[in-house]
Amino acid sequence: MNYIFHPEAKKELAHAIAYYEDCQEGLGSEFLEEVYSAIQRILTFPNAWTMLSLNSRRCLANRFPYGIIYQILDDNCVRIINKPDIPKIVSAVESLAHTPFPANSKKYLGTDHTYRIRIQDYRVIYSVLANILTIDVVKIGHRKDVYKK
Repeated sequence: MNYIFHPEAKKELAHAIAYYEDCQEGLGSEFLEEVYSAIQRILTFPNAWTMLSLNSRRCLANRFPYGIIYQILDDNCVRIINKPDIPKIVSAVESLAHTPFPANSKKYLGTDHTYRIRIQDYRVIYSVLANILTIDVVKIGHRKDVYKK
């Protein structure tokens, strides 16, 4: 299994390394070693860490208050995602309970009750059963992967 970084997650990691290096010389390198150690744990046991959503999990780094949020992709790969995106996605999904058809929702082609919304680089695909007002989130994922079967 291998891994890829979301571009924003890569920037976030670089900022954290710089921060720790500013705090103490060599600490940035130690932090990076801990992050890569956590990534190796993720690759070895991808389903072992805390679930944040159906597709996202978090593994905490040792020695540093830092978590790696990731998604397991279908092609035997792990994507490290940007931590600030998670609350936006969760908020968008929660708001569907009050507004099942927000302005940015679009009908999912080829279906009767399925829609999609965009949250930056991510998509939420969901179904609405109007007679019971049930919203079923079918899939959440990066825009390049979410439509794959």
